[in-house]
Amino acid sequence: MLGAEHPHTALSLNNMGALLDSMGELAEARPYYARALAIRERVSGAEHPDTATSLNNMGALLQAMGELAEARPYYARALAIREKVLGAEHPDTAQSLNNMGALLYAIGELAEARPYVERALAIREKVLGAEHPDTAKAWTTWAHCCKRWGTWPKHGRTTPAPSPSAKRCWGRSTPTRPPA
Repeated sequence: MLGAEHPHTALSLNNMGALLDSMGELAEARPYYARALAIRERVSGAEHPDTATSLNNMGALLQAMGELAEARPYYARALAIREKVLGAEHPDTAQSLNNMGALLYAIGELAEARPYVERALAIREKVLGAEHPDTAKAWTTWAHCCKRWGTWPKHGRTTPAPSPSAKRCWGRSTPTRPPA
């Protein structure tokens, strides 16, 4: 049939990892994500968008498992691939920027998180529009960071306030609401 090294095998392994991940079975998901990544690196290449997806998934899994330092190089590699191959304003690049910013926020590197979070938000608003659920996610990350940066909601805001359409989108796509 397809074989152990086929791209579709890697996709199936990735999907199994995603299913286990979504069920909260994080430790069980890890070997599936790892095998998918290994196959994609060998078959598709180290700089293929599918490899970046596997790197991103492994980073997200490690972050969810609390292994923040281990997640960082996966996110960094995914971001580098996406910027190079897909471009600086691609939605997948914005996803990697948002993920890296959220990770840096989680480990307390607030100043380093800021450019990632703000770039992700700017790309998503420009490319996807204010009402897209991924834009709402970027606003959520940005709002959490602003709270820690001390720039939300009154003093020293460096990024525009959410538009009314972004606030409506927030209400549909995530339980986190922006400050009024």
